[in-house]
Amino acid sequence: MPDSEEATMRSFPTLTENESPRIVPTGPFDQALKAAIGASGLSLEALSRRLKALGSPVSVACLSHWQRGRNRPERADSLKAVRALEEILDCPAIPC
Repeated sequence: MPDSEEATMRSFPTLTENESPRIVPTGPFDQALKAAIGASGLSLEALSRRLKALGSPVSVACLSHWQRGRNRPERADSLKAVRALEEILDCPAIPC
């Protein structure tokens, strides 16, 4: 259940556990990322380690903020990390 701050920030429906992240190719970035991470079964810690190994380090806190919609990747290095996430999560074109 989202906390009240997160609920206030979100005005769109969330995916159910059975829905694929690929059905949101043009949806909100945070929703698509959260769905893709959930479908992968990987922890944020594991994703952070894999991103670092690929040369696109992103902290666990930053990944958490991205998937909760608290901020979005905008800088070039962050966008590079999103492309790496797409490869790791086998999810083409997470919308930024």
